[in-house]
Amino acid sequence: MGPEAMFELTITAAHGPVPRSTTVDVTWSAGQEPTFVLEQPSTWKTIDDPVNLICDVDPAKPPPEGLSALVCHLWTAGPTDVVVKAKGYTRLETTYLPTYSEQCQGYVPTAVSLELALVPEGDGGVD
Repeated sequence: MGPEAMFELTITAAHGPVPRSTTVDVTWSAGQEPTFVLEQPSTWKTIDDPVNLICDVDPAKPPPEGLSALVCHLWTAGPTDVVVKAKGYTRLETTYLPTYSEQCQGYVPTAVSLELALVPEGDGGVD
């Protein structure tokens, strides 16, 4: 078993596939990571890049259609701020804290799920 990301973030959408306009921003003690944009392959990174936000997309293929879930791995330490946005959906902004295990006497990888919700009708001020 090799090293694991501190957080595994799974993003879904309440009413269908993950929108292609989905963006993921991550900030932690080392600073802000480059933004991931699902519809822009130039923003997709791999384990070989010097970044700490890597999402499961195939860089050899175009942006996926009908994606039921977007899984991103956050190689961060300590509190991690995550912002997920998509056109027509409510912005999600959360700070995650690593899970401490008494048994392991250290921090352990943590799975996190986020669901994008449609912007309520009449709310025109959301990304």
